Formats: sequence, C-alpha cells, structure tokens
Amino acid sequence: MRDDKSLITMATGSLAADETIIRALAVDSTIGGYVQLNVEGPRLASVPVTLTGNDYLGNVVNRTVDTNYPGDPYSGKFEFLNVLPSDATGYTLSCPLPAHLI
Repeated sequence: MRDDKSLITMATGSLAADETIIRALAVDSTIGGYVQLNVEGPRLASVPVTLTGNDYLGNVVNRTVDTNYPGDPYSGKFEFLNVLPSDATGYTLSCPLPAHLI
C-alpha cells in the first residue's frame, strides 16, 4: 500500500490454513486498521501489532500497540498516531498468532 507519506508492508503469522490478516490504511500521520483470522474469520482482540522500519529522517521506528481500541475493545482495531513518513523501504506491520489459536 503506498500513499504520499509511507509504504507499508503487511507481515502475517500463519497456522496451517489459517492466517492473521492485517488490514491497514495510512492517513496523514496515522496508521490504523484491524487484525482478523483469515479472510472470513473474526477480528482479533488483544493482539499486539508492531510497526517497524525507518522514518524519512533515518530514525528507527519500532512501536507496538494492542488491538484493544478504546470504546470498542473487541473490534480488532489498532492505531499508531504521530507516525512520520517512512524512508523508501517503507514500514512493516506484523502480529503474532494468538496463543489460543496455536
């Protein structure tokens, strides 16, 4: 996914035929989205999502949030605020499979 500010690569965990899927959008200085189990599965709450890479100034970015969105804790939503544009390599979003699904 590419916009004027950043390039985001989605990294997923895998379990047999199931995958965690991260759907995200970068708007201004916010990267947000949700995590779900496979294409038609439920959204996953209480899952850590990590944003890694370098911003355009060369600073290392390594931030983690949980999918416990305020006011809607079971939605699987996450949000990274105040994210500077990435360098040419882009950012990576990743999340592990929850232990109860392994």
